[in-house]
Amino acid sequence: MGLKCYKVLFTLVVFFLGMFINNISLASGVKTLDDGWSPISPSDPSMVDIAKFAVNAHNEGHPESRVVFDRLVSGWFSGYPNPTYNMTIAAKSDIVRKYLALLAERPYMNSLWLLD
Repeated sequence: MGLKCYKVLFTLVVFFLGMFINNISLASGVKTLDDGWSPISPSDPSMVDIAKFAVNAHNEGHPESRVVFDRLVSGWFSGYPNPTYNMTIAAKSDIVRKYLALLAERPYMNSLWLLD
């Protein structure tokens, strides 16, 4: 076989391997949005801690409108190695309301901050 034949064979193997890996990831059941966001579990303790951090950060920046964390309602996660979280959090002042929080994390700097 000539060198050209090996190149064609290599290209076909890589193509079909990519198709196989893509099918496995689609069959895994993890749903993502087209832009790379994946759902988080509201019962995951690490996600609850991040939601509590968001409420505390809000309270530090807005002492006139303090709220108390009630629960994590839902959320989405994007990015590696720099995770970003988009969360819906139930918190209460006089009544329980839902708030949206956008947070960014830099694990290599051991930092997390509330963006919005």
